[in-house]
Amino acid sequence: MPKIVKRSPYDRLTRQRLEEIEPGLSANFALVSSLAADKAEMALKYALELACQATHIRPITLGRECLLEADRAWLVDRVERVADACLDLRDEWEFRRLLEVYQALGGSMLSRLVGRGLKSDNPDIVEAAKDFAE
Repeated sequence: MPKIVKRSPYDRLTRQRLEEIEPGLSANFALVSSLAADKAEMALKYALELACQATHIRPITLGRECLLEADRAWLVDRVERVADACLDLRDEWEFRRLLEVYQALGGSMLSRLVGRGLKSDNPDIVEAAKDFAE
């Protein structure tokens, strides 16, 4: 689990939200793959939102740490679908953060997202995709 700091408001909020989804999840995000589908998707969505929509480094870091703790095969099977549903990938900030998440996870997700970005009408998205294509 992410190293949650008790005195950080971001950490307290993250702990609270994860515990609302499933008791014990804030201490062990790897449990996400064993949750009922609706709870697992809620937790995955929350981690993606932290990692990609936040503008402060602490929630971004917490979201990424959660994602990296999840079972890789389980995550890879779901993350693209959930990201498409909960993120605005026409927004350069969210698109770049998701590129960073996919880069950390490894695999073919990054190349698919880069390809998608290279076809965008938004020059900022194309630039972000080019940054990760190299």
